[in-house]
Amino acid sequence: MGAFLRCQQRKLAVPLGASTVATAVNDCRRRNGAAGGRDRLRLRVHDDGRVRCCSVRVGRRNSPPSFHGHLEESVDGVTLRGAIRESRSARAFPVMYTTGALFMAVIAVACVVAHPIVVPGLVICAIAAVLLGLLGLALRSGRVPTFQREAHALEMRIRQQFDAVPGRPAGW
Repeated sequence: MGAFLRCQQRKLAVPLGASTVATAVNDCRRRNGAAGGRDRLRLRVHDDGRVRCCSVRVGRRNSPPSFHGHLEESVDGVTLRGAIRESRSARAFPVMYTTGALFMAVIAVACVVAHPIVVPGLVICAIAAVLLGLLGLALRSGRVPTFQREAHALEMRIRQQFDAVPGRPAGW
């Protein structure tokens, strides 16, 4: 699947107010259950500073992007570094529909070769190929803006959860 669509990702560096990784881990674990609402944040913070999280939406069945990163100590304090990556299913559905369209087109061509007179199989396969192709194109074109919107929302949730320092620049 990686040959068809590349995984979109956004690198992220969030400066935190903590002085050590252990302090940042403890602060984050203390605040983890506090935020509720419609969009929850599923967060895993390990003692060694590895961080994994994603948004969990109530009532929706999509798979949002996820964040994989780690906490780093530096002279200025602790920084959360990592990347927000697109989910596999967001890449799989456009590929699946495009592959289905190609399969139906091949069957339609086989129907024409086998029997030159219009048959119901040819009509059904040709219509299915066109509809699956259009659906695949629509899903491909919606991938980039959807990822950008959801990645921005996840980044804001991460900054809120880790109580990011607003005045410090965040660069990679």
